Amino acid sequence: MEMLSEAFRWRLSQNDCQNRGYILDGYPVSYATSLEVFFVTPEKPAPKPKKFDEEGNEVPDEEGE
Repeated sequence: MEMLSEAFRWRLSQNDCQNRGYILDGYPVSYATSLEVFFVTPEKPAPKPKKFDEEGNEVPDEEGE
């Protein structure tokens, strides 16, 4: 379902769809799928890998974490 929503989002972003006022008929069929099409939720970024020294102790990041 997510890929279909992404395809609709891509198509609706095209110039001809934005300027001619197309109507979606039959999709999205629910509130949940409409959220997938019209609201993009950012994905959580992957955690940074931890760094270890030669003895196996964790090395803190340069940011001071």
